[in-house]
Amino acid sequence: MKYIYLFFLLFIYAGTTIAQNTAINFFRADVTQQNHVYLCWELKSGYTCNGINIYHSTDNNNFSLIGDIQGICGSVGNAERYYFTHHTPQLNSINYYMIELGANGDRYFSQTVVYALNEQGYTIFPNPSNGVFNFYFNNVLNEIITVTLFDLQGKMIASQTTTTNSLILDLMSLESGFYFYTISAINISANGKLIKL
Repeated sequence: MKYIYLFFLLFIYAGTTIAQNTAINFFRADVTQQNHVYLCWELKSGYTCNGINIYHSTDNNNFSLIGDIQGICGSVGNAERYYFTHHTPQLNSINYYMIELGANGDRYFSQTVVYALNEQGYTIFPNPSNGVFNFYFNNVLNEIITVTLFDLQGKMIASQTTTTNSLILDLMSLESGFYFYTISAINISANGKLIKL
């Protein structure tokens, strides 16, 4: 079975944005076709540092050094971008990343959640569930994805759309049993079964 890895990026430094008094404009993580995490950050114009260390963690407490960029980084006159590829992210869990800028020790954090998608470009977790089903999609172009739910007689029960990489379908008010779903989008056309416990 071929797996595609989907990464959801959440900034955890200064809420959901980078604060104005920091040394960086952004810090993000993306997936490559080789299923690696591609880190990218940009130092603001006028900021320089002596080297950058890159760290990884699966618990947000114990970080391990996974790489470094040696020498003087940044520029007095221009914003400078830096890139690093992490070849061994932890699958089906949160991956935490930290960059440390030079001797000052300025640290910036990002996290990604890695889900193994099926060949059709989606996964559902958990299934079976007590009522809340999380759908994850390969939707890098932010296309409209519709998930429609049917009972055993084929009657439509619910329909939700999203333009993101995920959708939460809450079936807590429904009886336990089997339900059918369809997923429609430009790049995804699928159907299957949900089991509500």
